[in-house]
Amino acid sequence: MTLAISTSEPVSLRLHLKSKQLTCADNNILSINLTDTWNWKKRGNETGGLSINISQKNVTNPDTGTIVPSLIRGHMFHGPANSTDIYRFGGTNYMYNQSFEGYTSPESSTYPLWTYDPSDSSKPWGQHSISQPWQPNHGAAAEAIDMGLGFYLNGQIDMGTSTKTLALQDTTQTLYTPLEGMLVINLVDFSSANISTSSMNKGTPRVGGTLDYIDAVGTSGILVALGGQIQPGLGGQVANRSRGELVCETFQYATIVCC
Repeated sequence: MTLAISTSEPVSLRLHLKSKQLTCADNNILSINLTDTWNWKKRGNETGGLSINISQKNVTNPDTGTIVPSLIRGHMFHGPANSTDIYRFGGTNYMYNQSFEGYTSPESSTYPLWTYDPSDSSKPWGQHSISQPWQPNHGAAAEAIDMGLGFYLNGQIDMGTSTKTLALQDTTQTLYTPLEGMLVINLVDFSSANISTSSMNKGTPRVGGTLDYIDAVGTSGILVALGGQIQPGLGGQVANRSRGELVCETFQYATIVCC
């Protein structure tokens, strides 16, 4: 098993516990062989240290010629158990620094889901439409690997989302519009559904927080949501991340019903 990370944005390694922060400004893929063991007290170039493999990122999709965007606040899904692809969903362009190597201008939200096949050197990247109007970012995500489903709770759009949101003129990306609903994404056929979340959090969508899937509960498992920020009484206006309320419920859960 290999952990792969795109380094076109500042990233952190998270193996259930967040560890050392890696900040990168290039367009590479970092991969770690998770079948190896390592001693965290040793350097990577020492015997027994953590070995990180670096391979150059193919920056275009050969089928369409589209540049693979370098985004922040997206999510990486494992994908179905029988797939070796890596699934990257959502995210937004970092607008405060538009001169770094991996920067691309915001495009439409048509293809919010990208796949990366590490075994295909000629066409590793694929892009997919899931028939949703926006490419969200800063939402809470989880997945049911056994069912090939990804879940993305609420989130936001901001200046870096698409050509339609450039009018916000907020390069600090402090301003945003929260998104209602939870996306259920079929990572096999790339279809999706948006389930209403109006009964949660005073009827207000959250940004941030965390979402976990627990398969051992019920027939098809449950989703548990924790934390995040909400903007009660926003009334469809633009939100400011420096304001709002923290979600203080102990936890919220939803039972998964699968066909």
